[in-house]
Amino acid sequence: MDERREEQIVQLLHSVQAKNDKDSEAQISWFAPEDHGYGTEAPGENKPNSVKKVEDQEKKLINQEKRPFRIRDKYIDRDSEYLLQENEPDVTLDQQLLEDLQKKKTDLRYIEMQELVNMIDNHQVTVVSGETGCGKTTQVTQFILDNYIERGKGSACRIVCTQPRRISAISVAERVAAERAESCGNGNSTGYQIRLQSRLPRKQGSILYCTTGIILQWLQSDPHLSSVSHIVLDEIHERNLQSDVLMTVVKDLLSYRPDLKIVLMSATLNAEKFSEYFGNCPMIHIPGFTFPVVEYLLEDIIEKTRYVPEQKEHRSQFKRGFMQGHVNRQEKEEKEAIYKERWPGYVRELRKRLS
Repeated sequence: MDERREEQIVQLLHSVQAKNDKDSEAQISWFAPEDHGYGTEAPGENKPNSVKKVEDQEKKLINQEKRPFRIRDKYIDRDSEYLLQENEPDVTLDQQLLEDLQKKKTDLRYIEMQELVNMIDNHQVTVVSGETGCGKTTQVTQFILDNYIERGKGSACRIVCTQPRRISAISVAERVAAERAESCGNGNSTGYQIRLQSRLPRKQGSILYCTTGIILQWLQSDPHLSSVSHIVLDEIHERNLQSDVLMTVVKDLLSYRPDLKIVLMSATLNAEKFSEYFGNCPMIHIPGFTFPVVEYLLEDIIEKTRYVPEQKEHRSQFKRGFMQGHVNRQEKEEKEAIYKERWPGYVRELRKRLS
């Protein structure tokens, strides 16, 4: 109980007790005053207005104290809003997601994704390696979600993909949403969440891109991440402190969540190390391709555009030559003689102004 409120209640009780002679000898408990006869005077009894006002305030405070005592109200952090939403199967949503998938199934990438999806379904941990730009971040999560929708279990799929930086979480989420012909967040299939900013997707059958720190924050509210079906750890080859801590926690979490699927996405450099850390889990490589890149230097651009800077020099030719060291000895001596001749007059003029 707040000490200030307790003091106010005690003061009110003492003031009323002093004014009431009938109850002066009774010991009044401010937890349940009606049990001791306090405040049960006859309704026809006339009392001063000040006494009635004090008694009304006292009754109001005591009624508040009768309520169940709580240390503090339950506060759900905004960062845990997506985590604490219920994830239960929804037959109507399953049918709707299945119809959406049939419209997108004409793309050839759905034929190539079958091997990757089968490996993720048959193993709890999978390492996906590939060069930068091969589509790991944007395509793997969509493959998993679309596979669940096709099997009629779209509402049970809830994918969380971590990103090491905020800007990458936002840009990737917007890219995936554009590929799915949707807007990012607003109850659609794709969204993102970073510190103090979020565009959350729908509760079920969704992909959420977030920073690594967001999942670490979730673990404080739900250590088992019970509402998440897939955790995709992207760019794990960068090896920062948060990603290493998260991998350690996730490895311990596998024994408590047999239904949880972990997908590790890394560059080809350190993929074997992560596979060994998770008990030699299977690996799959996504081949990538590079676009031709032509380098242009600044000199090449100036030559191609035939750019000539404008002459904005307002100094005289002598001053420009003097600053650049292009003045001959004779011309320099002539200018020094002129300055020596003009110097005494210039000094006299300054003295007149300042005197």
